Amino acid sequence: MDLHAVLEHKLFLKEFWREWFNVEYGFGREVFKDKTRVFIDSPERFIEYVGRCKASRSPCWMSVQPFKDRNQVFTVEKLFFDFDGSLIKAWKEASTFAQHLKQYYGVEALVVFSGCKGYHVYVWLASSQHFEGSKQAKMFYAMAQKLLLKGMKFETLDMQVLGDIKRVSRVPYTIHEKNSNPCIPLTQSHAPILIGNLQGFRKAGLNSRFIKLCIKQMEKDADRKRLVFRHRNVKGVRPCISVALNRQLEGKGGHLMRLAIAIEHLHLGMKPFEIAPLFQSQSDYDYERSLYFVEDSLKRGYKPFKCKTIQALGFCLPDCRRFNND
Repeated sequence: MDLHAVLEHKLFLKEFWREWFNVEYGFGREVFKDKTRVFIDSPERFIEYVGRCKASRSPCWMSVQPFKDRNQVFTVEKLFFDFDGSLIKAWKEASTFAQHLKQYYGVEALVVFSGCKGYHVYVWLASSQHFEGSKQAKMFYAMAQKLLLKGMKFETLDMQVLGDIKRVSRVPYTIHEKNSNPCIPLTQSHAPILIGNLQGFRKAGLNSRFIKLCIKQMEKDADRKRLVFRHRNVKGVRPCISVALNRQLEGKGGHLMRLAIAIEHLHLGMKPFEIAPLFQSQSDYDYERSLYFVEDSLKRGYKPFKCKTIQALGFCLPDCRRFNND
């Protein structure tokens, strides 16, 4: 069976897409529509979305995890890895990783050709894990990926994917818009396959022992960070800087305010490893990325933002005596 012949099984594919979307009651998925992420809550709407993408030759994307509403993810269903670059090398590393998972974890991973220059590897949990909020779900997701990759190095693995709980991926059995190649599941011998259902991948997913290990490691890391990164009160921090940390800093203005926060604390004598945890209030918080961000700010030698700049960003406090006296 060649790549394109698989796509002739239209009724079969609709049933696959219905199961690919499958979520528990009250949940849905996010997809891309007109370059915007949209929340949909039924498999029927998802199949309509796939049909529109096919008709308009648009990329067809869906969130890896179930969502409760727009931008609200509390559940980890499966892990996603993206091997991208040289096709030959990417396939070798993706298939090696899948074999490793089967040998050491008893896991049946799904390997999918992206349709262009890479391969996706999906690893289900035997039982989906629910969390109180996105932050906890993200921590679990990142830890699970970290543990599976422990001791392994891959040149084609996209590191940006790791820890991204809100990631979307290309839907299997849809066409890549750039070259009309199908995004298609493969066997270990690189042959395209039709998948009847996903129950086998769920049953052969990461078991409760692995899940408990992830949670235990998360708790250890949290305890360690509380001991090492306990915030100390620093005199001289402007009120607008302190208050901004209680808001979600998003978009260009939010990014610049994060920079202002980092620079302010650097110039008051704090170390990068002490500053990074200040951003724990942010929904996209990741300690390693925050640390890199602060260290990069230090290397660039930025000076503290002027009050006028902070006002222009929309973060000046209305009762700020300092700005009104400038």
